[in-house]
Amino acid sequence: MDYHMHSAFSLDSQMDMESAIQKCVSNGYKYMAFTEHLDIDFPGYGDKFSFDADLLKEKIIEVNKKYPDIDVVYGLEAGVTKDTADEIKEYIIKHNFEYVVLSDHIVFGQDPYSDPDVYYKYSKNKVYGQYLSDIVECMNEVKDFDTLGHYDYITRYASYRDPDLRYEEYRDQFDAIFEYLITYDKSLEINTATYSEKKYGKRVFDKDILYRYKEMGGKNITIGSDAHDTDHIGFKFDHFIDIIRLTGFEYLTYYKNKEKILAYI
Repeated sequence: MDYHMHSAFSLDSQMDMESAIQKCVSNGYKYMAFTEHLDIDFPGYGDKFSFDADLLKEKIIEVNKKYPDIDVVYGLEAGVTKDTADEIKEYIIKHNFEYVVLSDHIVFGQDPYSDPDVYYKYSKNKVYGQYLSDIVECMNEVKDFDTLGHYDYITRYASYRDPDLRYEEYRDQFDAIFEYLITYDKSLEINTATYSEKKYGKRVFDKDILYRYKEMGGKNITIGSDAHDTDHIGFKFDHFIDIIRLTGFEYLTYYKNKEKILAYI
């Protein structure tokens, strides 16, 4: 299964949907989710990070008929800020997605991808701490989601000497995130794209994050490649499933029609 992918419906992807499905089928996957981007009033792009949800739904219905060996899920990656939360909530309700990933792509009002000087303006502790605190605020604003996406996104474009994100350095923020996910029975996403050395440089995954999530009572984890091209589908899944198993989790959690599916590992 791969539960975070972007087809050409997303502004930053040109991946053909059927090519992605064929790759997943060849990988032996039973489920996959296209989680297309919605980021409202995004710095430098306005509302260009949006898509025709009705057309996407029609396409998902079509490909599910064409490819009966795999369930293709109609999903959304909602990039949330406190200023756009109300519009995001309305969009989710209006379009009745099967699966929603909540993500944060902004810190201090800046997009770290296109405006990485945020890392020069502020210390690592301030940037990472603010980002994780913003995630908690966004989850409280938009409750109608299934999975918290790439909590470690903030590390991808970081220029610090030590860009890694560790539980021990942000205990309070991580505990607040985990408390929310556990209380409301949401999932934590392991987004393998962050650990693409070719794209972002070397990033080390801190297992203590998962150990603490499990210790607090966390059960639900999803895994996604954040693929924008077919070569990246399933990136490092074997490696990260081993880590998930090592840290005490018995299954991965996926969603179809807003219902949880448990895939034992």
